[in-house]
Amino acid sequence: ELAPYLSDTQRCTALSVECKVLASLSLLATGSYQKPIGMSYVHGLSQPSVSRALRDVVDALNHPEILSRHIYFPRSLEGRQAIMDGFSSKFGFPNCLGCIDCTHVALVK
Repeated sequence: ELAPYLSDTQRCTALSVECKVLASLSLLATGSYQKPIGMSYVHGLSQPSVSRALRDVVDALNHPEILSRHIYFPRSLEGRQAIMDGFSSKFGFPNCLGCIDCTHVALVK
């Protein structure tokens, strides 16, 4: 699905779409640095290659046709209210319209 949106190259050493996506997903999933991801026995890529792959994949994911298929935000008041009601009843978070996956860091005063 991403292949048409990834930059095409004629070089014989070009990374495949699968390799670019795998390296990018590994980096995004682990929060690691580019160099260890590239040096992994799974990927075997240089840091600049991981950097270019990540840029290409993120640019492809941000393409309007990809975004509109996978990321949905309700435009109507009723749709937004239904989501907020769901968060409130299920998790006890009033007025919450969405959430993202992240790392929580405790702040100590």
